[in-house]
Parts: sequence; structure tokens; C-alpha cells
Amino acid sequence: MFTFILLCLLVGALAGFLAGLFGIGGGLVIVPTLVYLLPIVDVPESFVDVYRTWNIICYHCDYWHWIGTTSS
Repeated sequence: MFTFILLCLLVGALAGFLAGLFGIGGGLVIVPTLVYLLPIVDVPESFVDVYRTWNIICYHCDYWHWIGTTSS
């Protein structure tokens, strides 16, 4: 856990340094690092069906999140 935190701090410092030095966005460094450090855990389709059947997902709330995300 300590190495993960240290690695995140180093990547953040590197992204900030490169952004200041070259004027590039920090996403050039941050995005590939996050893809490597935080792999997406697959969710089986059966879980999605259960969530839909039991009405666990609030689609009304999702609609408002979608509006806020696309407008920004």
C-alpha cells in the first residue's frame, strides 16, 4: 500500500513538472498511469440483470448525472 501511494505521488509530481515545463496537459502522463495502476474489474452480466430486476439502479438519478456530465 505504501508503494502504491508513493507511486501515485511520484506520478503526480512528474505530471505537474511536465505540465509546467512543456505546457502539456497532465492527462498525457496521468491517464496511461491510471490505466496501468487501476485495472477495471469486470462485472458479470448476471449481476447487471439482478440489479435491473431488483430495481437497485436509480435510473432517474442517472438521468441527472448524464445531463450534468454532458453539459460540462
